[in-house]
Amino acid sequence: MKIITICSNEYPAPPPDNVIHASLYISTLLAEGLAKKGHHITYVCAQGSAIKTNKVYPKTLPFFEVVKKNDWDKLEDKRLRGQLIVPFETDLHLTFLETIKKEKFDIAHFHTTPPFYGLPFALNTGLPNVFTLHGVSSPLESKVIETFNNENNFFISISDSQRKQFPVLKFFKTIYHGIPLQESYFDEKGGEAMVFTSRLIKVKGVEEAINVALKTKRRLKLSGDIRGSEKEYFYHTIKPLIDKSQGLVKFFYFVNRSMIPYFFAGSKLFIFPIQWEEPFGLVMIEAMATGTPVVAFARGSVPEVIKDGETGFIVNPSDDDIRGNFIIKKTGIEGLCEAVERIYSMPEDQYRKMRRACREHVEKNFTVEKMVDEYEKVYEEIISQRK
Repeated sequence: MKIITICSNEYPAPPPDNVIHASLYISTLLAEGLAKKGHHITYVCAQGSAIKTNKVYPKTLPFFEVVKKNDWDKLEDKRLRGQLIVPFETDLHLTFLETIKKEKFDIAHFHTTPPFYGLPFALNTGLPNVFTLHGVSSPLESKVIETFNNENNFFISISDSQRKQFPVLKFFKTIYHGIPLQESYFDEKGGEAMVFTSRLIKVKGVEEAINVALKTKRRLKLSGDIRGSEKEYFYHTIKPLIDKSQGLVKFFYFVNRSMIPYFFAGSKLFIFPIQWEEPFGLVMIEAMATGTPVVAFARGSVPEVIKDGETGFIVNPSDDDIRGNFIIKKTGIEGLCEAVERIYSMPEDQYRKMRRACREHVEKNFTVEKMVDEYEKVYEEIISQRK
């Protein structure tokens, strides 16, 4: 098949090792995986991209080469933030259409986030368009998406729970993200400290993770990205809690993607007390790939990704927010603490069995190879329907 793909003009593909950009990371893995299987992949991507496929560049430099990260982080006007990036993404998408006019393709794949950036251009491809949705949607965003949608668009959700965020869309299939297992270091023994890594913002649950450490007196290794206006939350709320821990919580700042497997592998468990409906959560499978079990609130995709009691424990967020009949009956912070202590109190052989189960769960369900195979089937089914 001949497939043309587009994602973002913020960074080159793959994204730099010190940058969190899930859609760009996953779309790169998928495109390269499809190319390895013999498909002709053209990726319309930012200048300087090193992705191992055929590449087509827009006329502009990547957004974050023009707008320096320090200046961007200082910009607190969210309205202006949304406007500044539009011409860069428009240039990328115009290049996408120009490429389609010059060469015949079987299918177009958009990883554009938010999807309404790409939908007006999808109206003009003359191809079946696959959209992988990497985020969530507000009611107003859904209305815009509905306005530009048509029968040539096929939407892929990255979890079943994500679909609730897009009530106006008819989804074609759910395909979970996959990671390259050869880059994940499996450690059957693990370490003694808990670990938390993510963007250090309120919805990720960093405050709750620290409070669990304080309540259980268990050490916590903390790592994450602090961006722009989010610095105020970190320095006013999180930093005082770290200081209060008197060394119980150790902050490692930002850990580059290449080092994340080692950060997880040497840990007892990954605590993930998310405060929003996370559509997937790559960090969960990255942790389990190293053998590290996950303790998480039952929000978003968590019940689809974690096997309760086998690869970690799932906890209901509160007595008023019961998502399932999980092993841990307490809710909220108390439930997280109980789950943490249950893992720490496991006999060594039982704990190692859980770590092996984590790795096996990822090997079976969340590899790049499985993700590539699933998308390949989707392309074939859509093209067959069109004929």
